[in-house]
Amino acid sequence: MLALLIIPILVSGYIMITANQYHYFRLYRHEGQLLYMKVAALGTFCLVAAVIIAAGVKYCYPDFRLVSDMINIFKVTSKPEIDRVYMWLILLSATSICFSLLYVSVVWVKDFIRGCYYKREVYNDITQAMRARVLRKTYSQGSRDILLLDAIESVPKRPMLLTLSSNKVYVGLINGAGEPTENQGPHQHISFVPLMSGYRHKENLSVTFTNAYPGEIQVKRNAAVQGVSKRKVQGLEIMISIDEISYISWFDFQVYQATNNKIESRGHVIGVTKNGRNIYRRPNKPSELASRTSL
Repeated sequence: MLALLIIPILVSGYIMITANQYHYFRLYRHEGQLLYMKVAALGTFCLVAAVIIAAGVKYCYPDFRLVSDMINIFKVTSKPEIDRVYMWLILLSATSICFSLLYVSVVWVKDFIRGCYYKREVYNDITQAMRARVLRKTYSQGSRDILLLDAIESVPKRPMLLTLSSNKVYVGLINGAGEPTENQGPHQHISFVPLMSGYRHKENLSVTFTNAYPGEIQVKRNAAVQGVSKRKVQGLEIMISIDEISYISWFDFQVYQATNNKIESRGHVIGVTKNGRNIYRRPNKPSELASRTSL
């Protein structure tokens, strides 16, 4: 008899946690007993809703005797009291499962309608926009996941600076990232179109760019036709694992040009003028440093 309640609780909880995209995208955070408790909690919610529905039907329609009619049709045992308990448990179990299916259907329709108006200039497919909107709700502010999602949805595209664990540096446009699964979190792999690449110095961690990736290249024609022709570069997307990234941030070309190696060229800041401008101390000349060392 107890199984008539435990099994529907688990089934309805499983439907709630897998068919509802919000709970499914957060499924990787629950492991072991925490996952069982999450399923049991959602299943209990469906069972309580079924009890409320049954009480509401009985209150609104007091002459409606579905349980008695089912006892007359299906006689599980020879005792009417036990049959009544069985029928109530069966009805509550079926109602809880039907409620979970109805609930996830309503949530899916709501997410689909809102997805029709979410970032349509970025997502061509409505289902992609719907999933991206739900994904944003599962991320916390200030996290790496929300930063990558902002980079994907930025209009116009904003470049990002990615530093790998090998000190390789890329500046590129993020165009895709992996979604969470049952046992893995989001953005396990990201795809981006490189604009520049370089490396970080091991001594001072400053960035030096060595390669620039053009949008089109010039290709020499064959010997019969003189001159060159232009061809658009395709297939430059790079996919890397998120574990290889040690540092990620927004990148601005003007800010980079205005701040890169300015301390070494201007010297150290020793004060501020009334207008708010910094006063720099020029670095000592090699000859001065040599004379001080000799002393």
